Amino acid sequence: SRSLPALFYPAVSAVVAVLLVPTLLYQWGTTTQPHPNPMFRDVAKYITDAVPPGTNVLTLDDQFNFLAARPPSYLPTTGYLVDSYGHMIYLGLGIGKRSIPDLLGGVLHDPRSNDVYATIWRDVPQSDMLQRIAAVPLIVTHDVGEGRLRQDTLAKLGQMATRQPDASTSRYTIYRKLGEIILDETFTLPSVFVQPDYRGGGTVNLSESILRHFGAAEAGMVGLRAELLPPALLDGASVVLLLIVDGLGYLQLAEQIAAGNAPNLARLLRERSATFQPITTTVPSMTSCALTTLHTAATPAQHGLVGWNLYLQEEGRVVDMLKFAPAAAPYSGEIESVNPGTFLPVPTIYQRLSANAVKAMMVNYGFLRETALTRIMHAGADYQNFITSSDLCINIRKLAEQAVGPTFICGYWEKVDTVAHAYGSQSDVVAAEIAQFDFILGRELLDKLKRKDVALLITADHGQITTPPQRVILSNADRELLRLLAQPPAGDNRTVYLHAKVGQVAALLDYARHRYGTVATVWTRAQFIASGLLGGLIAERYLSRIGDVVLLMHDSWRIRTLYYAEQAEQPPLIGMHGGMMAEEMYSTLIAARLG
Repeated sequence: SRSLPALFYPAVSAVVAVLLVPTLLYQWGTTTQPHPNPMFRDVAKYITDAVPPGTNVLTLDDQFNFLAARPPSYLPTTGYLVDSYGHMIYLGLGIGKRSIPDLLGGVLHDPRSNDVYATIWRDVPQSDMLQRIAAVPLIVTHDVGEGRLRQDTLAKLGQMATRQPDASTSRYTIYRKLGEIILDETFTLPSVFVQPDYRGGGTVNLSESILRHFGAAEAGMVGLRAELLPPALLDGASVVLLLIVDGLGYLQLAEQIAAGNAPNLARLLRERSATFQPITTTVPSMTSCALTTLHTAATPAQHGLVGWNLYLQEEGRVVDMLKFAPAAAPYSGEIESVNPGTFLPVPTIYQRLSANAVKAMMVNYGFLRETALTRIMHAGADYQNFITSSDLCINIRKLAEQAVGPTFICGYWEKVDTVAHAYGSQSDVVAAEIAQFDFILGRELLDKLKRKDVALLITADHGQITTPPQRVILSNADRELLRLLAQPPAGDNRTVYLHAKVGQVAALLDYARHRYGTVATVWTRAQFIASGLLGGLIAERYLSRIGDVVLLMHDSWRIRTLYYAEQAEQPPLIGMHGGMMAEEMYSTLIAARLG
């Protein structure tokens, strides 16, 4: 081929220089000139002085962020917020979850399609803005953008952050949350932590799969990925059995099967093309939270039951969520300020199934039937009692044999969790408990249920980790911590919520990082919410249930709190859960066709 003339490249370079250099000089001159609108200059100066570089700031006009060189607010669920107007329209129309024909049909037929504010004032974009407000230390609204927030959202903004009157004018308003500065590295977690997979690999998705199988799922419920739950295992099943074995984590069960301690389950996996996979539980990996997710197909952020002992603002104290009684007096009876019938903002899977003409049953201990948490989680179920593991398996088998039409049956066995708490998850007592349950399961259910249109799913709400006594910290002995707290430590032993006294958030955060930073990841409430560990948007009314400071305990460390004097006489539990280690976070999933 012919070579280019010798002067070609110099000539091209000269032309580019002639065209490009003046353009760059012009751009440099315009970008280094003060912004023509003094409002933007003043606000950018305030932001620059108020928070250090790298701090995420929520503004309703991206120019504030750019001029101040501060990143816009960020949520793992919906990304960075640069154009709030377009972002809220996107969420309001549900563009990310709708097909093109559906969107076109909505534009043509939805009477609100020509009303932008009717779209951005919907609950989803407003909830997204509230979560962003919760996740940043500085919020800037202005006269044009403020109309994008509903009046109730503005009212909540006023409750969540403090208006800065000296820095605000009639054209813009600055809100600030002192002591909550969020940097880019806020979402860094120890590499050994297992993060929950709420988008196809978690217990919430198992419940979604059940709803999808019976045609009772709502839009956005994705179910488990096919490699975890092959569709063929549910195809044609008119009866689905879900057996929840409390505390039977994937790692523990895999070890017991390998040791020959669960021969019936091993035979099920070998002979019936069953699947045995790990799926993640919730954060916190605590019974009250994780079971509620299984029974509602909702993430912790959606159902709001985000721990064992929770500070309920409406009650004004820490409440034991299993008993719905004061944590300081758990046997005094249920509190009266909370109605279990209306406590959850989401329906249970039993209510969804029943509304779709599916028979939904729960087989559980008789003595738990009238407890508040049972009434909350199992609302809509036909409740069947059992006494021990033998009649649990027999009752489930008979219900499946007698079922007519589409039927869902859930059973619950908690003794693995009970003995693991007392003896440790690696103890011979736990091995014996798994062995005896495997025996009765094989004898009374796997071997005797001959009906061929039955799918069996076995799972757990969480696993367990052994916490040695030398790694137990007693919060009651930490006088400086107690001095800074408005309430006793809440949450649980492994994901701890600390509520600061008024004006003490910054001091509590500094102390917690100094005192516990080597044994826990120490975050603010805003960091914890914005991390996405709770699974999606969280309602404003649940914010106070999470502490101003959150401790995510490392390895096998835990913080024990004595809420009443008699607790000191009780031996400390050895097996624990609630944290983010693999032993706790990986739940079991066994799926098989019976008959």
